[in-house]
Amino acid sequence: MAAAVWLAPHAALAEVGSIEGAWKLVKIVRGGSQPVNLTNPQPGYTIYSHGHYATLTDNSDAARKPAPALKDPANPTDADRLAKFAEWAPLQGQAGTYVLKGATLTRTPEIAKNAAQIGQPNVQEITIKGDTLTMVSQPPPGQTGIQTVTMTRVK
Repeated sequence: MAAAVWLAPHAALAEVGSIEGAWKLVKIVRGGSQPVNLTNPQPGYTIYSHGHYATLTDNSDAARKPAPALKDPANPTDADRLAKFAEWAPLQGQAGTYVLKGATLTRTPEIAKNAAQIGQPNVQEITIKGDTLTMVSQPPPGQTGIQTVTMTRVK
């Protein structure tokens, strides 16, 4: 919530055509072995500022449902664990540093929900047209299909 309060007055400071600022997720499309076509995704935001970024997205097509309250928080059952996993699975988050050289954006997470991503550069080709940011990624090892993420600038 505090980030949202900070974003409102600062988002407009971003230079037109610059990646700096706050961006809202609009669409995720990926082909190949794990296809995705989220044209109306749940909320997701990425902030780029002075060589650093932070992103938090809900990569599902419907609002996440909370898992039932634990009857015994000190001793969760396997069913409790599975319910929490289902609740948190579509949530993705990471933060770290970025370098933009021409149209090539390289983001390197220093912290991530998926610990395997930490320190692993993520390279994307980007275009910025007006208030629309499009990022195209090659598939990670073991997968096929290019992923395209579209975001709009938060004003």
